[in-house]
Amino acid sequence: MKHIVKSDNPPDFLENWLRRRSKQLIGRSGNEQWNLFKKNRAHQKLQVLLAEEQGYVCAYCNRQIHSGIPEDDEQSRIDHLQPKGRFPDQTFNYQNLVSSCHGNERVPKPREVHCDSQKNENELPAALFPTNLDCELQFRVSDEGLLVTSNPIIQKGIEETLNLNCAKLIVLRKSALAPFAETHIEPSEVDTMIAAYKVPDENGRLEPFCGIIINFLRQYSE
Repeated sequence: MKHIVKSDNPPDFLENWLRRRSKQLIGRSGNEQWNLFKKNRAHQKLQVLLAEEQGYVCAYCNRQIHSGIPEDDEQSRIDHLQPKGRFPDQTFNYQNLVSSCHGNERVPKPREVHCDSQKNENELPAALFPTNLDCELQFRVSDEGLLVTSNPIIQKGIEETLNLNCAKLIVLRKSALAPFAETHIEPSEVDTMIAAYKVPDENGRLEPFCGIIINFLRQYSE
């Protein structure tokens, strides 16, 4: 998980759509409002914008995502931090919208789903919201790729609400961390290395699992 810096203002195309459809949204549930929105081109534009804003990594697991074709498991989807089914007034709050992967949902069964596919309408602890400045500090990542914390509420959010310690993600994280686990890192090098993983490349893309790598590197400076 990596902190997402959201724009203070929602995009104009979203505001314009809401103004045009304001009467149609009155009295509808959050899911009904969203289903109406998904029929409009503005939904696709928002999908692209959110993926760009996050450097094309999933808000939760930090896997690489994309906003277009093909329709594979890494294609992005829009998730509501506060579920729209429970908080209809937050359905179009831009601060409540993030981009997630499909969480193994498009992989043939048997499978373990994670991220938005696992969360569904369940509530995530606010401390784990990717928009929370301190979200990266809520857990530690082990050499084996496990996300661990002494806080039972946070651990439940990681393991049950998002299923981020599923077998697939543990393997992927361990692979991403392998170069660092096998290298001697001086404390004086940590800040420079962390700064490099916070910056997207020339195409606006962050390194997959960048938040996990940053979390792991921080342990060398403690």
